[in-house]
Amino acid sequence: MFADVFGQPHITQTLTAQLRSGSLGHAYLFTGSRGTGKTSCAKILARAINCQHVPFDGEPCNECEPCLAIINGSAPDVAEIDAASNSGVDNIRSLREELVYTPVMCKKRVYIIDEVHMLSTGAFNALLKTLEEPPEHALFILATTETHKVPATIISRCQRFAFKRIPEGVITDRLRTICGGEGLDADAGALELLARIADGALRDALSLLEQCANITGGTITEASVRETLGLTGLTDLAAWLLEMDDLQKSMARLDAMYQSGLDISAILGQLSALLRDLLMGQMLEDLSVTRLPAEDAKALSAEWPRARILKALAQFADTRLSRGGDKKLEADLCMIRLACANEPEPVAVPAPAPVHAPAAPETLAPKQPQLRPDEPVPSELKPLPLDEEAMDNPFMQEAIRLMEERKNV
Repeated sequence: MFADVFGQPHITQTLTAQLRSGSLGHAYLFTGSRGTGKTSCAKILARAINCQHVPFDGEPCNECEPCLAIINGSAPDVAEIDAASNSGVDNIRSLREELVYTPVMCKKRVYIIDEVHMLSTGAFNALLKTLEEPPEHALFILATTETHKVPATIISRCQRFAFKRIPEGVITDRLRTICGGEGLDADAGALELLARIADGALRDALSLLEQCANITGGTITEASVRETLGLTGLTDLAAWLLEMDDLQKSMARLDAMYQSGLDISAILGQLSALLRDLLMGQMLEDLSVTRLPAEDAKALSAEWPRARILKALAQFADTRLSRGGDKKLEADLCMIRLACANEPEPVAVPAPAPVHAPAAPETLAPKQPQLRPDEPVPSELKPLPLDEEAMDNPFMQEAIRLMEERKNV
């Protein structure tokens, strides 16, 4: 029933209105994050289209033959295809060959293609031709979590419905209703924690609730949820953040949690989430968003100003624990960097300027005095007379001859 789909009223109301008026499209594209109801709505829509209940109000009756066959998975006219394992062009070609046959027991043949973004390029091209000229008795419902991988030509031929993340309050109310119907004893803190961990996915919240119920035997508390899922308490996290400057204590806490079997990724994720909430509380001037006692929140806010929180969140983002390798080593390095990040940076002392020896004065050649043409030549500048031995030197005679020639020129 569309009434059982929570957190998506903008989609369920539109689909029921189309069913009542009979103005259905030939192809729908359901997009959104995991666990928000895409496949569930596709199956409900397939039942509602083929429901034989009269008068029809837009909701499937779940009692007629087509509805029961679709619920049991035995309807020959409704096919659910996993594109992750049927991504080739041959799979889409076989689907196109089936379209020539009219429905056996239903009004329309419905094809639900889950994770459609996994189709190959050839498969998308084959599907495009089918969506351009679909037969009257066929209807396609495509579902994907990664819309950007679906070609624009496919999106343009579908009615697109975007599924939003389900609010924590809606998930909490739904879990409380299920616990009441199943006879489970769950306190409010446990349900709120499950809704927070689910991150907008109701399906994930239901899976976590079932896991906790199986382990605890029907009594679910916040402490049992944290123990089951490998989480630690907010008070312990706050105390850890207050001791983050003391590397020895910080590493001891991390080692104790690691030895107790807690998941390293979950621990660092909780620390970053608490710092994020603390930053939001500082910005909004309301520290109650941290869900810590008032005194603990004030002490933590005084120790962690905004600049320090931003540095720590950047460090958590740079710590990649999901790519394999030694997670414990990565976490240890993260703790070391966080402890060192709050240390005052050393003041840079400028290096003394190099001492250069004074330059030696240049040895200047003595300047020759400049004489006027009419000024007599001083005796110290007159050429010395040459002796007879110098005159007999052939080199000297050649020099005198050249000087005479220059005078004549």
